[in-house]
Amino acid sequence: MILINGGSYKMGDFTGESFANERPVHDVTLNSFYMSKYQLTVGEFRDFIEESGYITDCEKQKGGKVFLVENGKQTYLHDSLASWKYVGYIPTDNQPVVFVSWIDAINYCNWKSKKENLQCCYEIIGDSVFWDKSAKGYRLLTEAEWEFVARSGGKNYKFAWGNDSLPMINGQKAANIKDETYKKANSPDAKLKPVWEGYEDGYVYTSPVGSFAPNELGLYDMCGNVYEWCWDWKDDNYYSESPFNNPDGPATGTVRACRNVSNICPIEQIATTHRGRAEPNSFGVNMGFRIGQSK
Repeated sequence: MILINGGSYKMGDFTGESFANERPVHDVTLNSFYMSKYQLTVGEFRDFIEESGYITDCEKQKGGKVFLVENGKQTYLHDSLASWKYVGYIPTDNQPVVFVSWIDAINYCNWKSKKENLQCCYEIIGDSVFWDKSAKGYRLLTEAEWEFVARSGGKNYKFAWGNDSLPMINGQKAANIKDETYKKANSPDAKLKPVWEGYEDGYVYTSPVGSFAPNELGLYDMCGNVYEWCWDWKDDNYYSESPFNNPDGPATGTVRACRNVSNICPIEQIATTHRGRAEPNSFGVNMGFRIGQSK
């Protein structure tokens, strides 16, 4: 966990070039908090499963869609065996865990808090989850916290690596995204959506966490690899009414926010201000999470 010193910044699409739900730009002030250097790994999630006996939403629903590129052809098809431990192949323990729902991530946070004798942040009653903001246990980040860190402390950085045209930090590759590596794995006649031209990260699938250069705050994979669940309910109009201090999303909703972008997502989603969303019990081959903690 890395201490992120609080501060103020202008949250949202300061370029005017991205999606409408990333505007208006609005002032936000955050308290200091802790954030994990890395996306949660398969190995860390395995410890949770083996010690608690927890069954994920993906396993309850008998699998999900796996993404594969084989013999120059990509497929995205349902596999009944898909789960955090099988993604079309067996991931290594240091790859980011995927096929986890928002609910799965909440349960992981509570388990880790109990394991370390910390007060749990979340009370789960039926389908409802309540956040005790006085608790010092582990939790998900808010959208405002996540974006602040992705922008290296709220700087006007369009990308997690800055504003350069290539994902590089101090001469080192900075992100696992949809790029020339992905393009070369497919046959020349494959009809692909645009990739990040002139950049090769070396991975068709997810990369072990921390494989690329960290941002200015020392956080890894703040761009690429997998999406990360956040606490907030997602509302496209929330920025118009967001409070100034420590915003944590609408009081109610139907979908939860996620941030970052995966290694197989369209490149127009790579901006630090991009906002994803999904239902709390949904999951995917590109969906993971990262943990935080109040100071």
